Amino acid sequence: MEWEKRNTVSEDRVGELVELYESLGFEVKVEAFTEFEGGGEVCESCLLDSAVEYFIIYTRKL
Repeated sequence: MEWEKRNTVSEDRVGELVELYESLGFEVKVEAFTEFEGGGEVCESCLLDSAVEYFIIYTRKL
């Protein structure tokens, strides 16, 4: 089963969302946000230049 991108979140929300997805029966992978993947309303320079660190959360069913 392939990983599905779920969220791009700030560091303070990662633990909360990992716990949520795991409680829903998902395997969770977290990666640091280092490169814009395009699309959506996310401003790459805003995220990369921010003092807050961002992470991408991926899930897949166990």
